[in-house]
Amino acid sequence: MRGLFKKIYSCWIFFSKALGWVNTRILLSLIYFVIFTLFRIISIIFGKDLLDRKIEKGRESYWQKKEIKPFKKELYKRQF
Repeated sequence: MRGLFKKIYSCWIFFSKALGWVNTRILLSLIYFVIFTLFRIISIIFGKDLLDRKIEKGRESYWQKKEIKPFKKELYKRQF
């Protein structure tokens, strides 16, 4: 009886490792690439360039000025 349970257990462990391999390598990779591909297609359709990659020939610099805000202690006390 004990030998039967060992064989069932070893088959179950083999099946679970195979399923884990499929899940991590195939399914998660597929989901990852589908999400990023759809995000890129949607951003192209709406004309968004989130990385601001347009090249303007007459522009001297691509540095973006940051708005300087005055320091306030209250903003740093409770950040969350």
